[in-house]
Amino acid sequence: IMATDSAAFRCEQSPEWQALKEHFATLRGAAVKDLFQQDPSRADDLTFSFKDIAVDLSKNRITKQTLELLTNLGKAAGVEQQRSMMFGGSKINFTENRAVLHVALRNRSNSAILVDGKNVMDDVNSTLRRMRDFVNAVRSGSWVGSTGKKVTDVVNIGIGGSDLGPVMVCQALKPYSRNGPRVHFVSNVDGTHMAETLRLVDPETTLFLVASKTFTTQETIRNAVTAKSWLLKHLGHVGGNVVAKHFAAMSTNAKSVEEFGIDVNNMFGFWDWVGGRYSLWSAIGLPIALHIGFTAFEELLGGAHDMDNHFQNEPLQSNIPFLLAVLGVWYHNFFGYETHALLPYDQSMARFAAYFQQGDMESNGKYVRSDNSKVGCDTGPIVWGEPGTNGQHAFYQLLHQGTRIVPADFIAFAHSFNPIEDHHPILLSNFLAQTEALMNGKSFEEVQQEMASAGVEPNVIERVAPHRVFEGNRPSTSILADQLTPRTLGSLIAMYEHKIFVQGIIWGINSYDQWGVELGKQLAKKILPSLLNPEKGIQTQHDGSTLGLLSAIRRKRTSAVSEVVFNGAKAVQLRTAKGDVATITLLGAHVAQWRTADGQERLFVSEQSSFQSPAAIRGGIPVCFPQFANKGTLPKHGFVRNSDRWEVTSKGCEDGIPFVQLSICDDSSTREVFPYQFKAFLTVRLQENSLELRLHAENGSDQAWTHTCALHTYFNVSSISSTSVVGLDGVQYEDSIDGAKIKSQKGDVRFDGEVDRIYGPTPEALMIQDSQHKCNVRITKQGFPDAVVWNPWVEKAAALADMRDDEFNNFVCVEAGAIRQPVVVPANGSWEASLQMTIC
Repeated sequence: IMATDSAAFRCEQSPEWQALKEHFATLRGAAVKDLFQQDPSRADDLTFSFKDIAVDLSKNRITKQTLELLTNLGKAAGVEQQRSMMFGGSKINFTENRAVLHVALRNRSNSAILVDGKNVMDDVNSTLRRMRDFVNAVRSGSWVGSTGKKVTDVVNIGIGGSDLGPVMVCQALKPYSRNGPRVHFVSNVDGTHMAETLRLVDPETTLFLVASKTFTTQETIRNAVTAKSWLLKHLGHVGGNVVAKHFAAMSTNAKSVEEFGIDVNNMFGFWDWVGGRYSLWSAIGLPIALHIGFTAFEELLGGAHDMDNHFQNEPLQSNIPFLLAVLGVWYHNFFGYETHALLPYDQSMARFAAYFQQGDMESNGKYVRSDNSKVGCDTGPIVWGEPGTNGQHAFYQLLHQGTRIVPADFIAFAHSFNPIEDHHPILLSNFLAQTEALMNGKSFEEVQQEMASAGVEPNVIERVAPHRVFEGNRPSTSILADQLTPRTLGSLIAMYEHKIFVQGIIWGINSYDQWGVELGKQLAKKILPSLLNPEKGIQTQHDGSTLGLLSAIRRKRTSAVSEVVFNGAKAVQLRTAKGDVATITLLGAHVAQWRTADGQERLFVSEQSSFQSPAAIRGGIPVCFPQFANKGTLPKHGFVRNSDRWEVTSKGCEDGIPFVQLSICDDSSTREVFPYQFKAFLTVRLQENSLELRLHAENGSDQAWTHTCALHTYFNVSSISSTSVVGLDGVQYEDSIDGAKIKSQKGDVRFDGEVDRIYGPTPEALMIQDSQHKCNVRITKQGFPDAVVWNPWVEKAAALADMRDDEFNNFVCVEAGAIRQPVVVPANGSWEASLQMTIC
């Protein structure tokens, strides 16, 4: 159907539609359970089979006549002709002048499909062969990262169709992932998504896949650049093209891919006749193939091809995708049911509904017909769902007793890959019970009898019974297969794809464009400069609401200091206008977080509760982690405890630089050690890529005292060896006490004097050489006479070799001996120390 065809079929004006309206008037009050009594063969007649999949329509509010009338509607709409055009390579996506050939991607029979006179199967098969070779190389270990290690983790960076399909399939087919790499997916431009994922992987053994046809998708490229920066930060010292050893792309923009640093030999293309939400069968499915293996991936394609053949060749009267489609039209357009639930009774299919939420709503959520006129009936249902039995404890109340009726597909498998005791029979019993309950319900008389048999008092029955009535007659479709194999999953996905196609043809819309997602993206690009450059005025015109919200966001994102709760503890947070954030806890005054505007965490935080801490504040420079608070003991020569409470005495911005001053509270435990008139103030200033802490201590008594001070600095480094020179990750820092200083450049530690102690994750890391300053460092099991031996590595030297894991391999603590010196605080005098850290 072309947009210029003025005689395009209008379903709501057709005789077939009118016949259905008349039929609906006679059937709308019928109870499905009565239809079973009237027709003993109903279940057999309305159950349709394909391979090992059975689709039972008998619990729906239909008769055989309903399906006949719906079939007539589909034929009149031209479903069969349009189906032939799609499989034949015609450009049925008329707004973009493109063919719609996701069916070619899984065309296992390899029959020719021509587009503009060219057989697309040549390119399809070539790409599949390249994918197979790449997958086999990665899984076998012949493909290795820049340090020679096998890939253990794959991070797929994409959004929309480049994410939802692979996520869903990888989760569904996890039992087939043996010997394959773990897969992770990053789609959201929210930095949290990328940051949380990077915490799970090792840069030496991670492969990133960037999925963007044009290599310009804003969210995807922003995330890819962040991943690249993270990789180079950790492995940039290795040399060579590190990016090429850890990145591949699914794209058609070879120039941009190469400029990014990806070897174009590891770029896998796809074509404009592949819609994003139908692309998991293409190179976009590379993370699937890497996870489950290429043989299983081919089985997935084969299952979809089986369903393609069924859809293409089976008469409409018994064509499963067609019947599901017209059943949806029946409910959506005649009963007025606006939503459709997908309820898989298999936890592996947890993302199935989300996948077809995009597949259906992005395809058919449209109001303009093929002849450019507005549709005359409702289109695209709202699709949603959750796995059973979770959904039963969430929204089934509404399904059973709500005022809105929701047609639902219940999907189950006779066999589980995890047959633990009686778990699966319990699951299947719920699958069966829910559809039966939705259909039959429970009458008021049945409730009364049930409660009376249970000995409930008559007055209670009278009060409660109405609330326990189920009206029933709520439609459902049951879909049952043997087991969730790649082939079965492929068939199920293709079944729903073709259902969407049929509904689009009947409604006269183009199911294969998505102009509705463009306007918001266009406006976001116009708004973005007003957020990135808050010092400038708002550059674009907006309505009053949007302008008010934008202004509020700008105010909140401008350099600011606020008191917050961080990891359950009271804290104060500093934020620059560019988005740098530092968080300082008020218990112990620890720097609990330092994150720069690009999303990089500059402090490593261990999540292992068993990790024991030192008294983290030596001489009052509090660079530590939040969970270490309260776990240490007072250092032998220290004077500020982890358990000390601080309070905010002043906060604000000076020349756009947020700062906070904290003072130690009067009831702090420090006073038990120093019974003098003691005061301490900590000032923290945060600039773009820079964090400064300055401690000022005052002795208000007439008695002088001596304090031995050492500054602790914690480093996040990518790797440590016997010759490493270590420092804060990507940070240049300077410590100062009374003129004694430590300086570093570009992440290397440069000491003006000797280093007293260094802690590392491996025995080799305990010896650090700084060839420039001839600084040799060794720590022994005995520690130092004047040091508190606090960490498990020192106390359990034998376990050192086992400590190089996700928890510890980026953690190093250094104490600088040049600063570790007595400080005389005179009567009525003061003392200061500072720590300045700058991103290189």
